Amino acid sequence: MPSRDYFEMGPSAFEEDSEGIFPENIAERIWNRDTSLWNGPPDEIANRLGWLALPEKTAAVSPEIERFAAGLRSEGVRRAVVVGMGGSALMSKVFGRAFDAVKLTVADTTVPDSLAALRRETDFSSTFFIVSSKSGATVETSSVSEWLFEVCSQKLGGAQAARRFCAITDPRTPLFENANRKGFLRVFEGDTTVGGRFSPLSVFGMFPAALAGADTGAMLKGADLMSRSLRRNTENTALRLAAAIGLFCDRANGKFHVCCSEGIAGFDRFVEQIVGESLGKDGKKVFPVAHPLFEWEETGGAVFVCLKGDSATMALAKQTARRGVPVVMTVVDGPLGLCGEVFRWEFAVAALGTVWGVNPFDQPDVEGAKAQARRFLKIHRSKGKLPFGTPDFEKDGIEFRGLGLIHDEEELRVLFKNLASAMRDKGYICIQSFLDGGDLRTRRAVEALRGAVSKKFQVTVTSDWGPAYLHSSGQTHKGGGTDGLFIQLGGGCASDIKIPDSTPDSGGLSFEILKNAQMLGDMEAIRGAGRKAVQIMFSRRAGEKAGAVSKAAGLLGVSPY
Repeated sequence: MPSRDYFEMGPSAFEEDSEGIFPENIAERIWNRDTSLWNGPPDEIANRLGWLALPEKTAAVSPEIERFAAGLRSEGVRRAVVVGMGGSALMSKVFGRAFDAVKLTVADTTVPDSLAALRRETDFSSTFFIVSSKSGATVETSSVSEWLFEVCSQKLGGAQAARRFCAITDPRTPLFENANRKGFLRVFEGDTTVGGRFSPLSVFGMFPAALAGADTGAMLKGADLMSRSLRRNTENTALRLAAAIGLFCDRANGKFHVCCSEGIAGFDRFVEQIVGESLGKDGKKVFPVAHPLFEWEETGGAVFVCLKGDSATMALAKQTARRGVPVVMTVVDGPLGLCGEVFRWEFAVAALGTVWGVNPFDQPDVEGAKAQARRFLKIHRSKGKLPFGTPDFEKDGIEFRGLGLIHDEEELRVLFKNLASAMRDKGYICIQSFLDGGDLRTRRAVEALRGAVSKKFQVTVTSDWGPAYLHSSGQTHKGGGTDGLFIQLGGGCASDIKIPDSTPDSGGLSFEILKNAQMLGDMEAIRGAGRKAVQIMFSRRAGEKAGAVSKAAGLLGVSPY
């Protein structure tokens, strides 16, 4: 029987021997780093298996990491901001909720209003900035960190600003060189054999966790115990989890839901990335949904990541199973058990990749969207504007593109109804918001729109925030086999901020231009993958964004009010 931190509930879905679907001796072969298990260049795969050794390897440097973190707190650091995208930052959001020795937040946006709010609320004399990027060349991270360093220098002076910054990056990257040139207080070197989304158990995840007050030694010990339990080919919970995900994806166009306890909120987004970005490629149908499961939605199954003792989440999992939905529940023994759970999911996606014949360690469609964004930045530099084109329909400062020629509101609603209804059986709808995600009213308005569209058309609707999603779910949007309708929400911000001239790719432009180039770039990549993308843009005439989102819902005939 599997360990009691792993449960399978529901109808007869789990009766078959799940371990029989994998290659013989799979666990042993993964631990022996047998690159023939996966489809891809053996040398590249071999150079991405360092995550297997992280529990032990990072534990060796954990005392040093914790001493440095404790020293910062003793010097008056009360807040830490991780500047990073995707795998370099996602688990920091979870650690920031689970531990509170300092307030740990993540800056993973290029939306000017969000950045302006960050500047207003930051006491630079008691804040420490962690610039986190594996490649050291991520345009969002470079742009935001250069701007924050400039602001901090204006407030504290250049020498003092450098002492408020550290970098986490692989050796000899542009960030590595820049941080040393500026005199950052510390530069942590990443492991070049570990990819971004597999890096939470490295210094990328453990230093922010330590600064937030986590006992990283205890967390890594939990990861080590988990890793040891996954060395056998039988009674291996990661293999059972992988088999369950494969089962779910066979049942409902790849869709399955992921829920987690409130105390580890955000772990569902880590799952969304580690599964979607690792396996959502080569036309494979896999689409993890990090939203509550509505009763009208078709889903292959549900995974609940539950804190030990969380009776409410456990009861919800059992209730879901009673509805006939196959359910997997993994149990985390408090926040200190998070690293073990991370390792279980990493091992599971690596194992499932062997069955599906994909390389779990690359992200081809993420790179494609980045290239498109750079192309639009070059267009702006040469022409002085971005090619948004003429709206198909405009009403009260709200512009609609991508629906076709529209003469009135009734035509708008009919066209949208036809597009949305087609997704009921084919796939899902994704709302991609390039708006101020830090504004609570705006977030609530977008969530209300998500719920209203889902209920009206009886379809799964997800909500992602740009540009952060480009580094996680963006891969499966383009490379996965599940069809989608994509609705981009954007518009001008109340304030704009110039990006420092020294920043590669985006220097001298504004964050408004960068944000819009990323939005247009992803639309181009989505359409290039044969999917339908609709754009809704709000001008200042549409009013504040929360109200404008609600107005747009009304125009589409799905007003939740």
